[in-house]
Amino acid sequence: MYKALIIVILSVCSIEGFAQRNSRSLKDNKEGSFFVSGGYNRSVYSSTNVDLRGSDHTITLEGVALVDNPEEVKFLNFFGSDAPQFSFQGGYFVADKWAVIADFHRYNTFFIDDQEVGIYGNVAPDAHPDFSGNINSSSMLINRDQIHLFQQNGMHLITLGVQRMDQLFKTRDKNVSIHSVLGGKLGPVLTEADYSFGNRQYESITSFTGWSATFAAGMRITFFQRIYLLTRFSAGHTAQNEIRLTNNGKYTAAQNPFYFAAELSAGVTFSLSSGSKCNTCPDW
Repeated sequence: MYKALIIVILSVCSIEGFAQRNSRSLKDNKEGSFFVSGGYNRSVYSSTNVDLRGSDHTITLEGVALVDNPEEVKFLNFFGSDAPQFSFQGGYFVADKWAVIADFHRYNTFFIDDQEVGIYGNVAPDAHPDFSGNINSSSMLINRDQIHLFQQNGMHLITLGVQRMDQLFKTRDKNVSIHSVLGGKLGPVLTEADYSFGNRQYESITSFTGWSATFAAGMRITFFQRIYLLTRFSAGHTAQNEIRLTNNGKYTAAQNPFYFAAELSAGVTFSLSSGSKCNTCPDW
């Protein structure tokens, strides 16, 4: 009896809440609105030069091809890899249509196995079973067992930026709306790097390795002025000029690929209090 009464009361309150929200003019991009989201992403990379520096070898690999998963699962297959990538975003509209955003993206990088690259530099005797002395080759086949710099635990982009959101469509009952999303962001790159050079393995060294710059565009579909789905495409550049490969810093690497990423996320939008400037935003 009491459970049934509680269910009825909550149902009435919910209906009343939705009615009040629907009576307001729809403006999900109104000043004073917060939003948070999380989801999954995939990325592809341009070829890049990789500098490897240590006490017994200093070499440059030219034209290295990278992938975001060790199985080399094709792009846009979001759930076929054992090395997942994630995206999280929080934002606040400081003015109508304009928000400041804080993003966290985890990307991975792996050398494509069995690829031809240019190799230039010097390797000390006995430092590697396949390479020694001065090397000057514009084309050499290498595999992951010989040389591999990879970020299987994450190349983390921590960024701050701005975002503009414009309404493209809304239903008459205001329960569904579609917005375009455009933004730019900058921030440091936090890396967990693993490195294999011949018979030697250096695992999971964490360091701030450089900076990233990104431009993103996408589309957001909002339901009941509260919950939304976000599809976003990003293009950017990571300048990883100081990747630590050992804790003492004697071995380091550098790479600077461009990247393109696709993201699928879900999120919520809200106003912290009904007394905020966002008189038309949904309140929690």
